[in-house]
Amino acid sequence: SQYAVLSIDAYGKARFAFLDNAAAVTTAAPLPTGKWVCLTASIAAAGAGQVTLALYVDDGAPVVTTAATGFTGSLGQLTV
Repeated sequence: SQYAVLSIDAYGKARFAFLDNAAAVTTAAPLPTGKWVCLTASIAAAGAGQVTLALYVDDGAPVVTTAATGFTGSLGQLTV
């Protein structure tokens, strides 16, 4: 079982998935090559078994989704 996974897909896009892909976000464009970027990912409880995922690239606007995952535990604080 995978709690949180931050990865790069086959198209060079950043992808952040939660709870074995019960929820996931992917950047719209591939990450630039040949330079450093800062990826920030967050998970927040949204109530009623839902979580909100956010994925930031550098200082750009986040890609955000809220999805029902059935997760009922404590998220605590997670920094990826």
